[in-house]
Amino acid sequence: MVNHAIGSMGGYTMVLCALKALLEHNIILTVVADKAPDDHV
Repeated sequence: MVNHAIGSMGGYTMVLCALKALLEHNIILTVVADKAPDDHV
């Protein structure tokens, strides 16, 4: 359960960082797509 919580937090943190960059600096980061390039549709 702890490993799942730690893994989930990493994804949440990446999305939060990308959203912060977009809202504060109008920069689009592709951290989610870069993390798992074969997973997007």
